Amino acid sequence: MKTLTRTLFAAGVAALLGTAAQAQVTTDPYLFETPSFGAADGTFEWDTFAGSFAGTHATDVGTTGTGSAVLDTTGFSGGFDPPALITSSSNLYTGSHTGTYAIDLTGLENAGAMTTVVLQIAYIPGAGPFASSVQLEGLDATEFVDRGIAAGVEHGLVASPNDTAYLWAEWQVGSASAYTLTFDSDVHTNLAAVRVDYINSGSAVDAVAPAAVPEPSALALLLGGAALYGVRRRR
Repeated sequence: MKTLTRTLFAAGVAALLGTAAQAQVTTDPYLFETPSFGAADGTFEWDTFAGSFAGTHATDVGTTGTGSAVLDTTGFSGGFDPPALITSSSNLYTGSHTGTYAIDLTGLENAGAMTTVVLQIAYIPGAGPFASSVQLEGLDATEFVDRGIAAGVEHGLVASPNDTAYLWAEWQVGSASAYTLTFDSDVHTNLAAVRVDYINSGSAVDAVAPAAVPEPSALALLLGGAALYGVRRRR
């Protein structure tokens, strides 16, 4: 029993380290990454949503640097039962609607010839695909990474743990003072959080793609080992 407990605990730690230790987790609890290009010219983040689903949403945390950003949900249409709404855990729930989210970036630094933009999305999977199209000014991402699903992430202003998926996209484009990012969503999905970082420079800057998030199986293995270890210690 003692050997099994230690084996489970060690295996869980190893599984987590194998996926998470390769990159620094910087935004609790959403596992967003600070892009590898270092200090951004601007960072914009939405962690909780309030008010009505329809319309525009200002950033609520983590906004620094030059420029501003709003998230627009007016690109949604469709059924009305259930309606699109903001959940008790402060997520944007599409209900029976499908459509496109838009993020309007304005007032950006553009003295250099090139700009790198990184978009990160956290969402609770629903009935259909999420973000089958992710674009900046109609351009597909230079690099796109599905980082997988993390278990039991708590959302919003109330404790509401859910398995949560993470997407990461990067563009290297010509400099401009404004861009529009778009990504679509199917019915019955929850947009939990969004982060955008950008850097303007004289030449293209590559942001290294992040590692996968800890998967539910790795977390379950670790917690199982920890629980057995606690029982063993009490005995």
